[in-house]
Amino acid sequence: MTPTSTYQSRGFTLIEVLIAIGLLAFLSLGIFQLTTSSWDINTKLSAEAVDVTSILLSLQSVNSDLEQIYTPYLGALAVKPEDSSKTTEFWSAPLRTDGYRRSRFKGENNKVTFVANDNRRVEADSPQSDFVKVTWEVERNSKGTYSLYRSSDWDAFRYEDTTGAKKPERVALLENLSSAKFQYYRLSDKQWQDTWDSESLYSKEETRFPALIKLKIEAPDPQNNANPLAWETIIRPNLQLNYLDAAARAAAKNRTD
Repeated sequence: MTPTSTYQSRGFTLIEVLIAIGLLAFLSLGIFQLTTSSWDINTKLSAEAVDVTSILLSLQSVNSDLEQIYTPYLGALAVKPEDSSKTTEFWSAPLRTDGYRRSRFKGENNKVTFVANDNRRVEADSPQSDFVKVTWEVERNSKGTYSLYRSSDWDAFRYEDTTGAKKPERVALLENLSSAKFQYYRLSDKQWQDTWDSESLYSKEETRFPALIKLKIEAPDPQNNANPLAWETIIRPNLQLNYLDAAARAAAKNRTD
């Protein structure tokens, strides 16, 4: 007699199916939460990186302009201006019989104006020079935050404003700042000043420009708006590239006497 084998097939019970579905749903929810959290962190880090990059690039632009402040050396023929009313925002009154002027540097906490030698022409025959009138300005908006603007005018040697002249190009480089402030270091007093004017009646030739210029800004912390992040840059103008120092001026004067 041949023995026979009995095979019994058995499927999952309803309870086992429900448990498996529950475990799968639990694991899926955990993976979803981790993915969402990772995505949020990545988005925040990307936004912070963009903000930091914008601040760094803007401060670099401020540095580039202020390092290249330009003023011509007038030589031994320079004289005191007879009519100071002809002083403009960017230029002094005429100092020589031929009408030659020196550039003017004027600074306040929220604004600084000067002529810079950092304009670059894209085309060789462009009607521009290497010089540009530059204005950096801090402006408060209706929301109570501050914006940092840069205005530039490549027609640097137009002394007087004329009707129909093209308005300077104004661009907001930074917005939504908590605060922004310029200051100017007077070497003779060894103190930071809130205002500066190279055409002041008390300005001496060798100290017409500040030794250092500081810009301090505060931007909201994305993680904690009550704790703003502070950024500061201190610029030393390269004026020795544009005009002679006191010793060189004295030597030049002795040669002409």
